[in-house]
Amino acid sequence: MPNAGGLRSSRRELSAKVIDSILLYGAPIWRCATETQAYIRQAEAVHRRACLRVISRRPHVSYDATYVIAGVPPLALLADERACIYQRRPEDVKEEERKETLKKWQDRWDRASKGRWTHRLIPNMAEGVKKGTWRSELPSHTTPVRAWLLQNP
Repeated sequence: MPNAGGLRSSRRELSAKVIDSILLYGAPIWRCATETQAYIRQAEAVHRRACLRVISRRPHVSYDATYVIAGVPPLALLADERACIYQRRPEDVKEEERKETLKKWQDRWDRASKGRWTHRLIPNMAEGVKKGTWRSELPSHTTPVRAWLLQNP
């Protein structure tokens, strides 16, 4: 999928969700492997590439900034969320686990050493992800400038 042109944003997001579904298949079983970085590195690279396609960017954008701009939590957090949902099973578990995932992600975003300029622009990313608002408010014609600003504070 090309970065410039190609599919529109909604279809890129759908494609990323399909990739996430494939990667997270059996997450309750392989979740313990996420504690070892060497095991998750390859899956994380595929997940990040899908997020880069959603935001139409090149790989020079930091991991943390990529996930925040795409509005997709990191793969390890998603695997933990799926495993907790699998273990529990009541109806409202998904919403509770999503809130917990967003909280962990916000803490991780606040502590991240990279993507600090993006953090200045989007300090409370959990609110924007819940509402789905801030990403749609960014004008598409400013994408190259925005990407440069995100990496050059």
